[in-house]
Amino acid sequence: MNRIASTGLFTRAIKYGERMAIVNTPVEGLGHHGSLTYNQLLNETARLSTELTKRGGRTDRDDINQERVAFMTTASTDYVCAQWGIWNAGGVAVPLSPLHPASDIEYFLNQSKASVVMADQDNYDKVKDIVKSLNCTHWIDLIKLDKSTEKYNNQNNNKYNNNNNQNNNQIFSIDRDRNAMIIYTSGTTNRPKGVVTTHANIEAQISTLVDAWGWTENDKILQVLPLHHVHGIINCLGSALWSGAVCEMMPKFSAKAVIDRFVQDKNGAPSRYQVPPLSVFMAVPTIYAKLIKYIETECDNDENRQEIKEAFQKLRLMVSGSSALPVPVMKKWKELSGHDLLERYGMTEIGMALSNPLHGQRIPGTVGFPLPGVETKVAKKSGELLIRGPQVFKEYFDNPKATAEAKDPEGWFATGDIVSVDKTGRYSIQGRASVDILKCSGYKVSALEVEREILGNEKVEDCAVVGIPSVEYGEVVAAMVVVKPGQTLSKEELDQYCRTHIVGYKLPRILRFVPEIPKNSMMKIDKKIVKKMIQDSIQIDSGNY
Repeated sequence: MNRIASTGLFTRAIKYGERMAIVNTPVEGLGHHGSLTYNQLLNETARLSTELTKRGGRTDRDDINQERVAFMTTASTDYVCAQWGIWNAGGVAVPLSPLHPASDIEYFLNQSKASVVMADQDNYDKVKDIVKSLNCTHWIDLIKLDKSTEKYNNQNNNKYNNNNNQNNNQIFSIDRDRNAMIIYTSGTTNRPKGVVTTHANIEAQISTLVDAWGWTENDKILQVLPLHHVHGIINCLGSALWSGAVCEMMPKFSAKAVIDRFVQDKNGAPSRYQVPPLSVFMAVPTIYAKLIKYIETECDNDENRQEIKEAFQKLRLMVSGSSALPVPVMKKWKELSGHDLLERYGMTEIGMALSNPLHGQRIPGTVGFPLPGVETKVAKKSGELLIRGPQVFKEYFDNPKATAEAKDPEGWFATGDIVSVDKTGRYSIQGRASVDILKCSGYKVSALEVEREILGNEKVEDCAVVGIPSVEYGEVVAAMVVVKPGQTLSKEELDQYCRTHIVGYKLPRILRFVPEIPKNSMMKIDKKIVKKMIQDSIQIDSGNY
């Protein structure tokens, strides 16, 4: 008999029973295959939670009382089993990314005071080496995860294949206000903070998206995003499993693999993993830009492009988020796929707060309206967006000062993002107050607005705008630019383009061409590094802009 906690995700999973829950997309060289039904997922949840509570030979507990349990896996069924197993054991899940350097992992383990680290077979040796080298004051247990699908996908293994009855689950009560997860902020301007969310926070974040975006048990999403961030954890994985839908996990993004997968689904290649068909896709703007580039450079005939477009048109929803969607990318994607991307706004601390409508007009450069259950207001002097509601995080772990600075006594969270609101109530993001709102010659300049104009140049592939300190102007606008392959663009030509599209006080006074703009593991531009690179180049140029 499985002991299953009374969280919303788990109790709904019991209802979905033998429906398919998680599918691993086979990727050459990574060895992740197979799938799990909801019943099988619950079996693994119960098994792993027992392993956590009884570790060290203990028999006197069924609850690890909010111990922090870090875990690192490839994006696969193993990830979900680890996450759910931690929650079922009464622990706090701390997801780690295989993309993070060892120094970041060390910081997360020390800051969260993790007592256990779980890792799959792909990542165990890396985690083991990091734990061995840690200089910390507490003991950390290390658990190696078995491949969660092997026992079920072996047709001869009757011991497991016969244990799929939903009556095998015994529900026990768990406080929804208990801590459930710690996700670390991207840390592009400061040291990452551990964002603590409760089970109630997570359920509020998921349920509002399920309602707003029309999720049903007939959906299937191809999940390509990192799973140490709310975009992948809440928007993709959580929403699918809450709805009884299927989440197909692609362990490593490649434009070719994604395109091939959608075309395969369109053509109905026989596979028990392809029921139901793919219907939802979510990504960051960088991924959409990479898909566009692949289609334009590798799919060199109209027949191939039409087949790809037809494959995308079978989807009911495509979403973009985590950073501003450049208007040229949105327009080009519409041309190649037939989809108007749904752009939304959210943060680690709040889940999603604003969204363009599922049905209705989606205006480029805007992030729509407040989601159900989300309260918003705009600070009169600064224009900063404030958010309140059940989806707002509980606290920054072990950092009461930062928590008090971010949330006022009435529960309003200061996002740090400057917004504008039109007469219909539709929001647009002007940028981060800390890095995207520049003060030039007494004017406030939105870095995102300047970026949008530069990206309008047909020869520009990518760009990042930052402010560089200036004695004369306070800050000057600086732009780092990537030119499209096969194109040539001089500083003089780009400067002339900017002068015809951007008002004088917003003009970039510094232009730097680079082969690639630095980005973090969530594919967001790392403006701290961009700014340093430009400042270093100024010094090399003897101070000349």
